[in-house]
Amino acid sequence: MKRRGARRNDANHQAGICCSVPLWRFLASVRLTIALLLLLAATSAVGTLIPQGGSPADYIRQYGEIGYRLAYVFDLFDMYHSWWFRGLILLLTANIVVCTWKRFPAVWRTVSAETLNLPARRSGQDGSSRNLSNPASLKRSKSEYEKYIGRRFRRFRTDPIENGFRIVAEKGRWTRLGVTGVHLSVVVLLVGGLIGSLFGFDGYVNIAEGESVDRIRLRTNGAVVPLGFEIFCEDFDVSFYDTGAPKEYRSRLRILEEGRTVLQKDIIVNDPLRYKGIHLFQSSYGTLPPTALTLSFSPAGFRRGHSQQGRRRSKGGSAGTGSSILPQGNTG
Repeated sequence: MKRRGARRNDANHQAGICCSVPLWRFLASVRLTIALLLLLAATSAVGTLIPQGGSPADYIRQYGEIGYRLAYVFDLFDMYHSWWFRGLILLLTANIVVCTWKRFPAVWRTVSAETLNLPARRSGQDGSSRNLSNPASLKRSKSEYEKYIGRRFRRFRTDPIENGFRIVAEKGRWTRLGVTGVHLSVVVLLVGGLIGSLFGFDGYVNIAEGESVDRIRLRTNGAVVPLGFEIFCEDFDVSFYDTGAPKEYRSRLRILEEGRTVLQKDIIVNDPLRYKGIHLFQSSYGTLPPTALTLSFSPAGFRRGHSQQGRRRSKGGSAGTGSSILPQGNTG
């Protein structure tokens, strides 16, 4: 008992030292947690309202030059990669870690205690205990109740009281670690978001049906990034509702390395292909330019051109069709 009391006093002494540090008190504040969550919710709403990763010309056209300059200073056009958004995520991570660390010793003492240590004031007013009387002998009743309680509780203790005995039982002690587990899971999510913000990228590419690409263009600065493998679009289909609105885009993709297929999957919206930490989403489709143009000459001097339809479709794209009429003139 003395040894346990010494360890508890040391833990309380260390906690007192930590709590006396202003930075530690700041990070251990629940008010800080609430403030950070509200700030992140507000900034996320701003990031939803303002399109991210667009071109400067589009922003100037929409918000004007002054609005564009002001938003550019605060990185509102690439908000999730801005220094202040990363700072909020980092501060919230530190806040959760410190709050969990501050409360964990008391929780662990309760979980790892070798004996039951329930407060005496819990006398049944909260429904956690019950008073029973039995006309049988005290010794016989005690043995029967201990067997009954022992089948339902792993930990129990029998204490003598005036004119009888008291059985104290407990189960579900490890559930107190649930809060710590939730906090750690949130920390994992926040750290993952930071890693993605620092080292991840967001880009796009158009892939014609029957063709492959091995690089993408970033949305933030337009730089071209090699992937280290090829994405081959084997087939593309789009279905429509009766109203004519698109119902589903489906692309059959293959991942090629050194000309060999290593992965194949049909992707649709919100069901990406994942390979080497890169997620390939189906985002849209479009019309590709015609592959060839055939010219015919009429007696009146008009030259009429028709594009030849091929099997060229874009990833999330429709067949490339079209025709053109060339201006009147001599054949030369």
